[in-house]
Amino acid sequence: MDRVENAAAIDRIIESCRALCLDVRWHDVYALATSVELEEVNPALLRMKVTAACTLNDKTLLAALAPEIIDLPDGHALFYPLVGQIQRSGHGDIGADMLLARANAAADPRYAVFLRRAISLNRGDEARTATLEAALNAATNGGWDMKGEPSSHHFPAPLPALMGPPVQIVPAPGVDRRHIDRLTGDTAKFLARMQKPAPGYIVEYANVVVDRHGQIWTPDGKVIVSLGKPIDFTEAGAGGHVAVATSVVAHTKGIYHFMVDHLPRLAFLFQQGADPDVKLLTNAGGKAFEGALLGLAGFGPDRLVAVDKPVLVERLLKVVCGFEGMTGWSHMVPMFQTIVDAALAEAARHQVELPPRIYISRAAAVRRSMRNEEALEQALAARGVRIYRFEDIPLWHQIALVNSARLIVAPHGAGLAHMLMASADVKIIELLPIAMGTYLLRWNYARLAILRGFEYRAWVEEQYLAVQDDWSITLDEFLAYYDRLALD
Repeated sequence: MDRVENAAAIDRIIESCRALCLDVRWHDVYALATSVELEEVNPALLRMKVTAACTLNDKTLLAALAPEIIDLPDGHALFYPLVGQIQRSGHGDIGADMLLARANAAADPRYAVFLRRAISLNRGDEARTATLEAALNAATNGGWDMKGEPSSHHFPAPLPALMGPPVQIVPAPGVDRRHIDRLTGDTAKFLARMQKPAPGYIVEYANVVVDRHGQIWTPDGKVIVSLGKPIDFTEAGAGGHVAVATSVVAHTKGIYHFMVDHLPRLAFLFQQGADPDVKLLTNAGGKAFEGALLGLAGFGPDRLVAVDKPVLVERLLKVVCGFEGMTGWSHMVPMFQTIVDAALAEAARHQVELPPRIYISRAAAVRRSMRNEEALEQALAARGVRIYRFEDIPLWHQIALVNSARLIVAPHGAGLAHMLMASADVKIIELLPIAMGTYLLRWNYARLAILRGFEYRAWVEEQYLAVQDDWSITLDEFLAYYDRLALD
């Protein structure tokens, strides 16, 4: 191993590694990135080594990298992202051992979040799982095992799955076949789960604290739900007291998680006989779309409690509802149709046009931008597809557009979350950049389309995350594919 101290030499090595990534020469990437000895960690080289090892699916290489990652300084920005990348790549055992071996790990509030994930990824290993559970118990002061009591409120049961057309996965030229095999396998697994879906349910916690991140803890310091944010236990109840509430406090800034993860949990409040006294805890610093969605759903200011300082809740209704809990969809309709009806009423009042074919642009996106999106938009516009930038129009207009459209084309991004409000006969084409380790979240819109019974196609493009966050579509090939479809 050669010792390199010159910054220019290091930059040349990084550029050579990037070129090798683009050539898909992952063994060479790993060999070059590990061939030099540095005085201190170089984030770019370390990321490339981990990405190469994950892409090669080489457990030996990952195990060799583990000590370097474990020994990163306390608070180093790379530790948890790299552990997460290794976990997502299918090596939950190595990720778990890295968490357990890291000194002072419990001092970081993210530790509990990653331990929970590690437990779910190591269920078949009793000894490792027991060690992880003991670490999580210590990190949360025993709160992780507080499961709540059965509630008198009930979540609507899932119904038989809607069986729409088969998902179509269309690889662009040059896409690694492993991506297609993985997405095909994930689709089959999801379809199987929908045949025996896990129902949503509600449990109650008595006299607990909810903070502005959505974390739940007890006044005596037991952390029931950690989202990786610091907790000041001395502030318990500083934001006031609520008798009975459920939380829609979002810990992320994007509309996807609010619309897909949080909104469906409120379906129980649209059942006959639902308790009108249940308050909704919201983030006082939340995005405008949160209040707009809740307003379209009919929740007025009298139902909302904006959380800034931690609030003490006498009866907290914690709703658990994943994708499977939405299976059959009919039990979700009362809430989502309320939102759609309100959006369509606004569209009628403002006399906006609602064309049948739309493209949801990501031209203003900071992350995961498409380099040749302008050319794609021009080509689609020439084919009668209307181009919309959702960030430039009100939420009611976005929902009305999606509900009225019969064809939606969009790059992977938050705009596709609106498909929850789409009509049953919609056709969706998602332009999907894919890379190793991105499958779980990138395939969520396919799962939503399956859940709703939509006709869904994914045009899949290779993305080289180790080198660049942006990507491009193979334009001529995609347009030829689009033209062959002859979609209405």
